[in-house]
Amino acid sequence: MRQRVALAVEPDLLLCDEPFAALDTEPRRALWQLLRQIRERTGLTMLVATHDRDEATAEADCLAVMAEGRIVPSGQPGAG
Repeated sequence: MRQRVALAVEPDLLLCDEPFAALDTEPRRALWQLLRQIRERTGLTMLVATHDRDEATAEADCLAVMAEGRIVPSGQPGAG
């Protein structure tokens, strides 16, 4: 399965739509680590869409949960 990637020279936001969906455990961990490093070095805001609740809770600074196409109450990971 091919993945599409588009990068801007100096983006204000990095949008990742299910970037881990087709990955096994080790490549998945490596990609999360890479995204964390990019965020730490650049301060770039990242929006990562995922269906993996455990992964999102472990990795996110802030969560937004969608249900029936609408965002439901969100906040800090593990806060609710």
